[in-house]
Amino acid sequence: SEPWEIVVYFAETVPGDPLRLDQRRKSMSFYLAVKDVGPALLKHEFMWIPCAILRTRIIKQVEGKLSRVLSVFLERLLVQKGNVRDGVYLNALQSLRFLRLGNLLADEDGFRQAYASMGANGMSCCLGCLNVCGNKSKSLVAFDAAGHIVDITCVDSSRFHMCTDEDLWEKSDILAKERHVPMTKNAREDRETNVGLRDAPHGLLQNMALRAPLRPVSVLTHDPTHIMFSNGMVHTELDHVMPLLKDFGVEFAKLRAILGPWNRQRAFR
Repeated sequence: SEPWEIVVYFAETVPGDPLRLDQRRKSMSFYLAVKDVGPALLKHEFMWIPCAILRTRIIKQVEGKLSRVLSVFLERLLVQKGNVRDGVYLNALQSLRFLRLGNLLADEDGFRQAYASMGANGMSCCLGCLNVCGNKSKSLVAFDAAGHIVDITCVDSSRFHMCTDEDLWEKSDILAKERHVPMTKNAREDRETNVGLRDAPHGLLQNMALRAPLRPVSVLTHDPTHIMFSNGMVHTELDHVMPLLKDFGVEFAKLRAILGPWNRQRAFR
């Protein structure tokens, strides 16, 4: 009786020869999968339905860029006539299934573009946290006598205060309300830096039609493949630790023998 949940995944790729990449062919691809089928099936490529693909150079020409493109795509998927929330007839099951958005899956740069986030350039640099600020020139820790704010180098997750969907909408709405307030360009940019978002009137967070079916923080899911393994944190950490291990006589062959038998979690395969 409960609607099935879908995962919408978007990622940027450059097709062609990996040794001779043509950046003019760089594209953003959008995929859809049904979460309820479980991880044993979701790990297979055939379970991810390609829905749309758009050249990056075209996205850059759109007012609002990826945030607007994704907004239009999701509104068509979740709101407009014939949307998946109203039901999809599945021939294989000979029944009508109702779907809702469960996860929006992307890497950090994808979410930065999708939510018009300032990312590490903003004072509030984490989409999922309320009290995490940047470090160095973007740090506010020294000005917080109560010790509520932590900077991005903090490793104690118990000190993080999580951001709600309403919190993120409120940040976006603050900029929207100030859109017609007279101020200099520098003042407006400083305001966006402080909030951690760019004012995007045509973007995802300002699409009122999507506020019911899409809760921006609740659905936010970071892609482990890119963040951990594909030029991600695992590679970065290994690049730092390998020279140190070599100094202690641990060669690559020995490290491979240690890590070879490791069984990755099914979701990462």
